Amino acid sequence: MQTEQFQIDYDNGDKYIGTISNEKRHGKGTYFLASGAFYNGDWVEGKKQGSGTYQYASGAKYEGQWANDRKHGHGTYIYPNGDGYQGSFSQGIPNGNGIYVYQNGDRIQGVFVNGKPEGMGAYAYKNGNMYQGNFKNGLFNGAGKLYYGHGGMYEGNWENDLRHGKGVLILGKDNGYQGDFKEDKMHGKGVYFYPNGERFEGNFREGKKNGMGMHYYTNGDVFDGVWHNDQRNGKGMLIYSSGKKEQHVYENDVRVG
Repeated sequence: MQTEQFQIDYDNGDKYIGTISNEKRHGKGTYFLASGAFYNGDWVEGKKQGSGTYQYASGAKYEGQWANDRKHGHGTYIYPNGDGYQGSFSQGIPNGNGIYVYQNGDRIQGVFVNGKPEGMGAYAYKNGNMYQGNFKNGLFNGAGKLYYGHGGMYEGNWENDLRHGKGVLILGKDNGYQGDFKEDKMHGKGVYFYPNGERFEGNFREGKKNGMGMHYYTNGDVFDGVWHNDQRNGKGMLIYSSGKKEQHVYENDVRVG
């Protein structure tokens, strides 16, 4: 076994100190690059193989397993901006189970494919929010739950980090929405539950009541008519709890006829 230490100075300014075999870096050694970066660890026939630490000139750092000169196996990578990843690598890229921790304290745990979360995973925010569900290409996509730090939650479909499709949003005690979402807003058919016990069933557009819908009041009255931006606009029927019905015309929530 070769244990004698050698020093090799290269024409480009790089330097190697360690063991060699058949004139190749082999065994234990440190390779210093002229840029200021260096690798310290195992070598096999001139390539990084086994365990080792690479300190990049950018400030990034990798400590873990290597194969054929690439990060491969289990390791920890610290990015220049302070983000960090700990888990499985393949061909130099995060692939497999791992945890990604952002500099701001957010963290993702799950399966990574080509450096991005894929499939089932969890995203924990520093502010207390927590997402549990499906990822695609690094973003929330498919079925998932988002628990809000204030106590509410959303459960339903996601598309590119936005609530999109069918879902249930709980904002607080007796306050929430169930129905369609589009690009993170209530959009389509749904039911909105107010904390005072009232509810609205009908059409939404861009987060507001728009189109036909029925508003159920706590006194038993019901308004069935046209809405625009959360206000009664156009014809509508007011149905009293007694059964009496009155048809009126509204403009910006004010009766005009």
